[in-house]
Formats: sequence, C-alpha cells, structure tokens
Amino acid sequence: MRRAITTLLQYPASLALSCARAYFFSCGTPRKLKVEKQANSSRLLSFMRDRRLLFGLIALLVAIPACPQPVKLVLAAGTPLQVSVERRFAIKHVGEPVRARLINPLYAFDQEVVPAGSEVLGHVARLDPINRQKRIHAMMGGDFTQLHDPAIEFDTLVFPDGTRMHIHTTVESGRGAVIRPNNDIQPREEDSLMGKTREELRVGFINGRRRLTDALQSPDKWQRLEQVGYSYLPYHPQFVPAKTQVLTQLAAPLMFGTTDVTSEEASSLGPPPPDSVVTARLACSVSSTSPLGKTVEAVVSQPLYSGDHRLLLPAGTRLTGTVLDVQPARFWRRGGQLRFAFNELQLPSAIESDHSVSAINGTVVKLQPIESGGIRVDSEGEARSVESKMRFVAPAVQAFLGIQVFDQDQTGNGQSQSSNKAWRAMAGASGFGLIGTVVSQVSQAGASGLGFYGAAWSVFDHIAARGHNVVLVEGTLLEVRFDPLHQ
Repeated sequence: MRRAITTLLQYPASLALSCARAYFFSCGTPRKLKVEKQANSSRLLSFMRDRRLLFGLIALLVAIPACPQPVKLVLAAGTPLQVSVERRFAIKHVGEPVRARLINPLYAFDQEVVPAGSEVLGHVARLDPINRQKRIHAMMGGDFTQLHDPAIEFDTLVFPDGTRMHIHTTVESGRGAVIRPNNDIQPREEDSLMGKTREELRVGFINGRRRLTDALQSPDKWQRLEQVGYSYLPYHPQFVPAKTQVLTQLAAPLMFGTTDVTSEEASSLGPPPPDSVVTARLACSVSSTSPLGKTVEAVVSQPLYSGDHRLLLPAGTRLTGTVLDVQPARFWRRGGQLRFAFNELQLPSAIESDHSVSAINGTVVKLQPIESGGIRVDSEGEARSVESKMRFVAPAVQAFLGIQVFDQDQTGNGQSQSSNKAWRAMAGASGFGLIGTVVSQVSQAGASGLGFYGAAWSVFDHIAARGHNVVLVEGTLLEVRFDPLHQ
C-alpha cells in the first residue's frame, strides 16, 4: 500500500488522476473483481476494495499544485560582452593592464545577473600587425609608424558591491570605435526646400556648438589634443583611447544558481503580441556583401514582459531568419544596403512549453553597430550605410590651402614672410604631415604641390572612393519588432 501511494505521488496531479480513473473503471466494483493468479493481483485487489482511501488519495493529488520546474541561471559560452575602455593605455608590450566597464547588463532567463557598469579587468594578450589596407592608407598620409592591433583578453569581473568573479573570454581586437555621449538634436520635418535647408543649418550650428563644448569639458581633452598632434608625426607612440568599445565573448560558462518556473508561467511563454519590441544580439556576422538567403540568427539578450508583467520571452530565446536584400557599397561613397527578417522563434531548451518553436514575422527597427560608421534603418527594416555631409569640408580646406600657396608663388602679392611660411606649413602638413611641413619650408613649389596632393587624396578618400558596406559583426545589438504573420 505504501509503495502504491509513493508511486502515485511522484506524478503530477493530472496524470495521477487519469491513472487512478483508468484503474478504477477497468477493474469494476469490488464485488465483480476477478482475482487473477499472478503474485501481484492480491495486492492490487486489496488496494482497489478500499474506495474511501482511493477517493481521498485522488482529492489529495488534485489539491497539490504541480511542482515548479527548476531552470539554471547560466551565461553560456559565446555570450557577448560589450565593454568600454575606462582609461587610455599605451600599446607597448604584451601584458599591459586593461580596465573597462560593461555597457549593457547581462540576463540569464528572466533575471539580471551582471549589472551594467560592472568592471572588467584584463590585459593585452598579444600585438598583431594591422592589415595591409590600413597600413597603406596611413603611409599615404605620412605616417610610417609600425602600427599594431592590441589583442585584449579579460579575466576578472568586478560587481558594483566589490565581489570578484573569475572569467575567461576570447581574445579580441582593441582597435574598436570610440563612442562618446551623443547630445545631437534631430531636425524638424519641413515641407519646403528652403525650410529644410534652414532647419539643417540651425541644427548643424547647435550640434557643432554642443560638440565643441563637450570636447572642451571632457576630462580627457588634453589626451585627445595630444593624439591629434601625434597624428602628424611620421613616427609616434600608439594608444588605445578612453571610451573605446571592445566586443568580446565568454569562453567558458558562468553559473548563477537556479530559478523556479511554474507550469502557468511556462504556458505563457511564446510569440508576443504584434508591435512588441525585443532586444537581441546577433549570433553570426552578416553584411551587405552576404549572399541572398543566408541564415541569420540572433539571441534575445533581455527578457520581454507583457503589460501585466508576465514573462513572454526569456533571455536566451533564439530568433532565426534570412537575408532578403543586399547591395554592396559602390564608388562615389555610395554605401551598402542590407535587409533581413526573422521568421522563427525557439525558446530555450531548459524550459518545456507548448510554444517551444513558433513562426514569427520579426523586423529589425534599430541597430547599434560595433564598427564605426553611420547606419540608418528605415521602417521596412532595411539598413543603409550613410556618409556624413561633413566629409566635403576637408577637401575644400585642403584645396584652398593649395590654391593660396600657388597664388602667392605666381603673383608675389607682397605678404609678409612669416605669413607666407605659415600658409606653406599648413599646406605641407595637410598633404604629408610633419614631413610635408619641413619640405614646404624648403621649397614654395613643393608646398604648393603637397597642398594639391593633399587635396587630391582628400577628394578621392572622402568623395570618390568606395562607400562603406553595412557590416554587422557577431554580438551586434539590435531591436526586433514583431509584426502580424502574413496570411
């Protein structure tokens, strides 16, 4: 009897009730039971004769709620960590300490396990040479320094309360984009061409004034000025500036205990209602040069809740889609184009739900690319690389310098010798850095030639060269909107 009760208690209430009913109706009433000759038939007969015990057991099992399902809180290997370098460090040798802070919080299932702002400590694991294209580009500007790309590895995670955790990450490049706070305002919508031009000029003046104010008030303003001065030297020390963003990945999982999920909570998981927006990170790289039909995968990085705070999608949910349209970058600074969408949702394998795999219609509405360069996303989910209109300023300035020095050489307009040297120095520096400045002081014709060389190179680099492709590396943060499924 005790063994039978123990067996039934191990089943959920609904399963135990079904099993008991099946036994009862198959055996009939106690008076009509037919005793079988097997060894276990006597024990089963004595159990079924006591109706009061059976009905009491059934009521007890129905009243007991289903046991919650434990789910491990784990950050799996391959989880992206996007960090920002806290202070500038020199690229000198292997082992140089690196101190950074986590930009976005990390979630495991439905809980935040690592808050944003947590400190990440590491070191320079090795010094890699930069690629040939960047090397040639630097030499064309008069920079002959043996440039290196510091490969960074992080090994310690420091929580805000001072708790330390040992981590192991992949070794990633330290030459990322320098991302500073952006206080730019956006222009208002205007109908007329005159109104649009006036609004763009107004916004451009305000944003320019704000950027200048931010630069003057920045705590690292002297380091930034020093870096600009170094860029004109043929040989100079190398640094990784503060605010440089580095994207790395966990090479080993991190455990943070478990959480309980009830059957009711598990049943509510699945595709969210239309117009819901979820934050995810790419689980693969994709660009405007990728083939059509390429599979794109992303992993939900923050849990999504309903209006009444019911969990809809836990962190770790996988989104799968395909590349729908691509256009590689072209000359004359025409940027690349990329469009992809998600059509399948898969819940984490640790949870059992009726909607483990579901069809969806997910559209990308926002991107935060790791690489530098502007990317704009339209309402249809198409990402387009955009070029700044300020790129026309540098060619115009360098052309002006070349014309100014050439005009003085041809007309001899009687300007002071010091003024003439200043124009020649600026023209030479714009063409070939410090070397150009020295050559321009020796020969006025050389100064004019270097000025025009700088203008020609700037025109090619800023106007005529190939534009930027849309490149989204693994770990890129994006926002996905759920649209109604197509009929």
